Order: sequence, then structure tokens, then C-alpha cells
Amino acid sequence: MNFILPRLKPLLLGLRPLVFAAVLMLSIFGVMSDAQAATKISLDAPNVVNVATIYKTEQKTEEQVVSDLMEVQTTLLPQTPGFLNSSILKGQDGTKVVALSQWEDLASFQAYEKQ
Repeated sequence: MNFILPRLKPLLLGLRPLVFAAVLMLSIFGVMSDAQAATKISLDAPNVVNVATIYKTEQKTEEQVVSDLMEVQTTLLPQTPGFLNSSILKGQDGTKVVALSQWEDLASFQAYEKQ
């Protein structure tokens, strides 16, 4: 599992503005409402922090990115304090993967980011 995080960390660090923008869009415009039915995450749950991380991919790398994220989702995240839930969405054109995660509070998510 340790080999996954180094590969994803540069993506996470470089996409912080996109994460913020995606969370803002989810909150204001309800952009993901159609995808919500296919996820475990309730985007309108009260008193939680919803985070959307967007990974740019290519069709040939999309499955590897999804696989790496699924491993993190099933092994690391459930052990992380404050983590509640997560889902992974694939774009229809193979150029984006969205990882949705839900946290008890902002401090929990920020502590995870620092890992």
C-alpha cells in the first residue's frame, strides 16, 4: 500500500485548487446530483465535509488510477480518524476520475492530507 500514496500524493497536492472548486460546485450547483444515486455518499448530509478530488487521466491510464484509488479507499481510508465514506466515479470519456470522500469535519480531512 505504501507504493500507492507516493504516486497519488503529487496529484493530490497539484489539484488542491480543483478540489476546492469541485467542492464549491457541488455545494452551489449540485453538479453531481445525477451521479449521487450511483454512490454511497449523500451529498446533502448535514454537518459533514464532502471532498471531490478530480484526477486527470487518459483512457489507457484510467483503470490503473481507479485501481489505485480503490485500494486506498478499502485499506487506508477506513482506518483514518474522521473518515466516513467514499466513492469513485469514472468519466465517460476516460479523461477524468472523481474520488468523493466524506469526513466528520474539516480538521480530519486536513490531517489526512498531511500524511
